[in-house]
Amino acid sequence: MTQSPAADNQPRPRTTPVLSPEHLPSVPQGRAGRVVTWLGLVMCLLLALPPLLIDVWRPDAVDRRELTTVAVSLRSQLFQDRLHARPGSLAEWLAPQLNGRARWDRPPAVHWMQQALLSGMDPENPRLREALLRTRMGSVAWALVAIAAVYWIGRVICGTGSAVMGALVCVSSPMLIIHGRSATPTMMLTGLMLMSVAAGTWAIRPLRPAPSIERQFVGWVLCGLCLGTAVLTAGLIAAPLVVAPLLLILLLCPGRVGHLMGLVAAVLIASLMVLPWAGMVQGVSPENWSRWLWSRERTDDVAVGWGDAGWRVVALFAALLPWTLWLIGALLQPMSTSSSGTRTRLFLGWGWLTVMAVMIAAAGGAAGQWRSRQADLLAPAAAAAGVLIGQLFWRYVELASQGRYPRSWRWLRWPHTVLLGAMSLLPAAWAWLEPGGWTGGWIDAPAAGAIWHWAEIYLTGLSVALLLIVVLAARWAAGQMPGRALVAWATWGVVMMSVLAFPLTRGAWASDPLRDELGRLRPVMVGQEVFWLERAETAVAAGVGGVPARPMVDVGVLFYLGKDVPTIVASELANAWAEHGEFYIIADSDQPLPSPEAAEAVGELTSIGKKVWRYRFGPSAQTQPAATPPESTSPATTAPVTP
Repeated sequence: MTQSPAADNQPRPRTTPVLSPEHLPSVPQGRAGRVVTWLGLVMCLLLALPPLLIDVWRPDAVDRRELTTVAVSLRSQLFQDRLHARPGSLAEWLAPQLNGRARWDRPPAVHWMQQALLSGMDPENPRLREALLRTRMGSVAWALVAIAAVYWIGRVICGTGSAVMGALVCVSSPMLIIHGRSATPTMMLTGLMLMSVAAGTWAIRPLRPAPSIERQFVGWVLCGLCLGTAVLTAGLIAAPLVVAPLLLILLLCPGRVGHLMGLVAAVLIASLMVLPWAGMVQGVSPENWSRWLWSRERTDDVAVGWGDAGWRVVALFAALLPWTLWLIGALLQPMSTSSSGTRTRLFLGWGWLTVMAVMIAAAGGAAGQWRSRQADLLAPAAAAAGVLIGQLFWRYVELASQGRYPRSWRWLRWPHTVLLGAMSLLPAAWAWLEPGGWTGGWIDAPAAGAIWHWAEIYLTGLSVALLLIVVLAARWAAGQMPGRALVAWATWGVVMMSVLAFPLTRGAWASDPLRDELGRLRPVMVGQEVFWLERAETAVAAGVGGVPARPMVDVGVLFYLGKDVPTIVASELANAWAEHGEFYIIADSDQPLPSPEAAEAVGELTSIGKKVWRYRFGPSAQTQPAATPPESTSPATTAPVTP
């Protein structure tokens, strides 16, 4: 039967909503779908390798946090090697060591991991460059784990397309690349936290049919194991960053509140992993165990730090460049009318990032503490932003396939293009407008002489390549192809970070002058005792003879000398004379020396404002009054460095 023309003009009833809450983007099913999923993950990991690996072995450990972390791992390895000659307790085997004392005040897991990476090296005379490379490769591996976890989370929440886009955002994030190249606890913490969230999300299977019992068991056990290791890596600060987003998913997903017992089980597993170490610390050094658990001392700092919380949130957005504009759009998208039908799914990533922002705002306290917390919080925040931005762009792709283009996409694509275009011009501007930079700090003189004639061409070529990528992305953005545009923008970030790695890792700023200064002095100091001379007034304030209140020995001295450097005051020199006869003193450049007639200047550490003196046994030592310091202040029991 034929219909009238009027009937053809009537609106057809829609049988299903555009996107129901349970809707997942259409992907190939069965074996084809699994192949696509694994190919997407492999592609993202391969794309992440160049910016992570190029010249990763070349820079010195100019970041004092990296220097401290590797120094503790090296000294712990040496201490354990010497334990083979005598019986040692379990606490001695497990506790990280530095400057002759156990570091009970810091989480140990990162040092256990680095000691495994350093196995096979000579602990008495390690090759420092090789040690840095090995420990940095551990961070590279954790960066790949973090990217895989972001992919896993995106796949569970929104499908393979969202997973690829979220992982690409993380691959091109400078924050993750920088920390992935540094042997600090940050990348290990980030990888463990993300794996914990990914395993819990996989066990919940949000907004999809209920998972099997076996899947829940495996997911929650893995979640608990990763959470416990994360707490052992950075303290209790890791717990709310994992538990809060998983709890939010349980509350937002209908029929999943019963999975709360799985989350409780994961927390119990993590507690069983952490409590033995906490009990060991309580038994050996009860004044320190609460510090690494982020207990009362640090929560007091949180209350003090709320005054400048706004600036730390600004730091979060600045750290997520060049994706900051899209992060703003992703935070607003769940409230948009174009998100009808998928608002709950978008709120899963939105809530996770909101939790991260609150934690960053609360992480106040002293400036030194904020710096380490900043690293440990901003890197996971960048990963959470990757998940959220990946969801946003996959939503754009879905709407574009229906001929719909949200306002956030139409308004933000051009400012983002202009931003990337301006940033693309920076390498060429650096080469042509600041040629002195090649010999003034960015690249050392020998390297500058070798490439001086190629510097402008090299960086100008980089700018041209980046501009071509921006033009290609702009063409796709103008053609309403958000998926292709995101791939181009992510490629822009990978190219920028990969190519700039060559000049930046060869620069003078990436070289620690203390290494060369101590390298010249180390041959004459082999086999001799070295002491760090502290001023009497600062020694009292620092707690010499008790628990140290601040760092005293520069960790670079410990790292490059490869030996313990006890702290002493002037009144203890007579004991040092009587015990050693000849020894070396590292003191402030302007510090008056006791018994200067027995001292001989052998070098200067200008980078830290110190001089090195050799003290020899002489007549002045015979007349020196015999100072008998308390037992707790002897050089062998001096309080350790706590950088």
